[in-house]
Amino acid sequence: MKKIHIVFLYVLCLAICFTMISCSNEVPRASSSTKAQTQSVTDKHGTVSIRDVVAWIDGPASDFYPVFSIPENAEALTYTYDTEGLLIDGEAQTVKALKAGEYTVTVTSEHLETAFRVTAQKVNHSEKDLYGRLIFSAAEYDAQASSCLAQWNEYGTDGKTTVFIGDSFFDTVFWNNFYSTSYRGKDALCLGISATTTQDWESWITSGWMSQITPKNIVMHVGTNNVYDNGETVSECVASLQRMFLIMHQRFPNVPI
Repeated sequence: MKKIHIVFLYVLCLAICFTMISCSNEVPRASSSTKAQTQSVTDKHGTVSIRDVVAWIDGPASDFYPVFSIPENAEALTYTYDTEGLLIDGEAQTVKALKAGEYTVTVTSEHLETAFRVTAQKVNHSEKDLYGRLIFSAAEYDAQASSCLAQWNEYGTDGKTTVFIGDSFFDTVFWNNFYSTSYRGKDALCLGISATTTQDWESWITSGWMSQITPKNIVMHVGTNNVYDNGETVSECVASLQRMFLIMHQRFPNVPI
């Protein structure tokens, strides 16, 4: 009988030892309240993101737009980048290209962090289109450009007249009921020139007939011929549009476009 008791006590001791060892090896688990607290801290700050940007040497500064997932928790941002290649104005949210290349900009705040890329390019003014014509030369449209300026001088008024400009979609040769039906009796002029590209309009806005007028509003359709005549890819066409609109907004800072 004593042997049975001894064996029973021995087995009981082993069971207790194994239980203690098993408990000592367990990793404490976070309570549900701890998880909720950690998650609420992350949700409280949210995130910030900035889309990649193209900027041009000897051109106007490009805009960038920080987007906070929780706008009311927006924080002051600090930008770290290669100062030999870029110049960033954090207050104005613009980036100026100083040297061609690809750059990564690191963005930090008290609680947030992100990064975006800047492609710095130099405009090639000697580039030609698919037909061997200089892309940045609008000389072949001199007659139409002179006609547009003459129409403005006769019928347009600075600060009052809305202009429709761009390619064939806004050329009265194709939009032939603009004055008789679409905008009859309105203070609006249709001054588009068929087959033109963003580069043509860049030149007119910078130093051509568009630099001599100040419309109330500008409505534009352009970019089709950048693809068909210049042979630009989608990303190249988007960059061309961006550059032209930067120049346009610089020339017409108070005009809705």
